[in-house]
Amino acid sequence: MSNLFLFFLLASTYAQLTFSQDRKIDSLVNVLKTSKDDTNKIASYINLINICRNSNPEMAKEKCDEMLRLSQQLNHPKFIGKSYFQIAIQNRREGNYEAAVKNYFSALKIFEEISDSLNIAKVFGSLGITYWQQGNLPLALSNYKKSLSLGEIMHEKLIIYSNLNNIGGIFLEQNQPDSALSYFNLVLKDAVEMNDSSGMAEVYGNIGDAYYKKNNLPLSLQNYFQSLHISEKVDNKYTLMTSYGSIGSIYAAMKEYDKSLAYQLKGIEIASSLNSKGNLKD
Repeated sequence: MSNLFLFFLLASTYAQLTFSQDRKIDSLVNVLKTSKDDTNKIASYINLINICRNSNPEMAKEKCDEMLRLSQQLNHPKFIGKSYFQIAIQNRREGNYEAAVKNYFSALKIFEEISDSLNIAKVFGSLGITYWQQGNLPLALSNYKKSLSLGEIMHEKLIIYSNLNNIGGIFLEQNQPDSALSYFNLVLKDAVEMNDSSGMAEVYGNIGDAYYKKNNLPLSLQNYFQSLHISEKVDNKYTLMTSYGSIGSIYAAMKEYDKSLAYQLKGIEIASSLNSKGNLKD
């Protein structure tokens, strides 16, 4: 494939994704303009905010504020809490961690007042993410464990699953790969039970990371390939991209540079098509 053709292919793919997303945004903006002020309108706000959070953060911020005003106008505590929660996510995405924590706690207070355990668990999990991004691993771990505890009481598989995975990630960052593996293996068990192929692909990658920390390159490579094969089957571009990159890193560590380059280039090609700046900076 020529470089020129590859350029146009990637540009075309990105343009199509952007066009599709823009159409969804325009559609939801029109819904908000024409719908009456009720809880259905708030649900539309949440959908719009989630869609435009990355592509149009200014619009996301504006709609978060509008959602809060409408929720307060309706005097609906649950949606006031959800509004603060959405604002906090936006703060965190912008790197304004102090404001994020403040708004998460505003949401938490309301959810505790109305005994909304599910949303309390979500707030604790999101606080965990925020503290992790701030580099405060002990506070991150504490909040993940609170979220996990509530998830277990409610038998909420997704809450349990995400917190086990995040706790494993904290232990991995603290250079405790054995502790990380114990959590990742629990996540893998849950992913298999839920038949969550994308989840399996992700956790195999995490297990590969843990074995890499243990300097067990063969087992690390084996798990990265597991992630790769599942990602190919379900066409999960993100885990496919990270698997290629991780396999490339292992081959580089093994001094098999031709293989390393081939896999790294595959990962970069997918990252480019996804416009994934996060992966490219690694």
